[in-house]
Amino acid sequence: GGAVAAILRTLALDLDRGGMPDLVVWRADAAAPRGGEVRLLEVKSKNDQLSNKQRAWLRLLHDDLGLDARVLRIKDPDARGGALAP
Repeated sequence: GGAVAAILRTLALDLDRGGMPDLVVWRADAAAPRGGEVRLLEVKSKNDQLSNKQRAWLRLLHDDLGLDARVLRIKDPDARGGALAP
């Protein structure tokens, strides 16, 4: 509830903000306290860097809201058939 409201409030206050993570991954689990797990992922290639806006979003999501928000680095697809690095 509160985290979703904070995310929507941030988006509503600055529509040109950009930088929100690329993927939102949800795993439903009725036994979990919040009904499941959510992970927000900013996908980057090996040589790609975070923008200031992306850093700000990750700080808000992880540090301020306590969500699992992180960078997912993609390894060279030729090295291991497109494997992802956590």
